[in-house]
Amino acid sequence: MIRIYQYYLGPVRDMMKAEIMKSHHIHCDETPFVMPENSKQYMWV
Repeated sequence: MIRIYQYYLGPVRDMMKAEIMKSHHIHCDETPFVMPENSKQYMWV
């Protein structure tokens, strides 16, 4: 897993972060929803 991240996912993350940081505004939506176990969870979109 570490090697997969280093060689594949890390560079993709870096490119995505660079694209996001070019923007003047960044929006995050933390939508709460209830799981069957009656615990509150969040879906980050």
